[in-house]
Amino acid sequence: MKNDKTEKAKREETKADKVIEEVAGFGPSKSQTLDKKPDLIQQFAQILQDAQRDVRKMEEVHTCAHCKNAIDWHMNADGTPYWTTGHNGQPLVDGRVCDTCNDLVIAERISGFMKRRGV
Repeated sequence: MKNDKTEKAKREETKADKVIEEVAGFGPSKSQTLDKKPDLIQQFAQILQDAQRDVRKMEEVHTCAHCKNAIDWHMNADGTPYWTTGHNGQPLVDGRVCDTCNDLVIAERISGFMKRRGV
């Protein structure tokens, strides 16, 4: 019975080594201790969960309330989206608008401001 537990522990350690090698890009090192491996695996699991959440968010397509086209995404320099929900469409339409239609919204806002000012 004790031998079975030892074999199972060795198999689990081998699995952990393979995960670390594949994900982190380095092989087992004598300087790595067993107590560090679960932490690394937990960190990698969290990274994968975060990436999956981000992919689900990115799959949500928002449409422009004015032209009905897809809302433009604003990206960071590294290519990750930081803004995917468009702009406030008021006073032109209720809802969110794309970058192109936002120019029309701004023009409408300025026009309304000028009318209220009597200009």
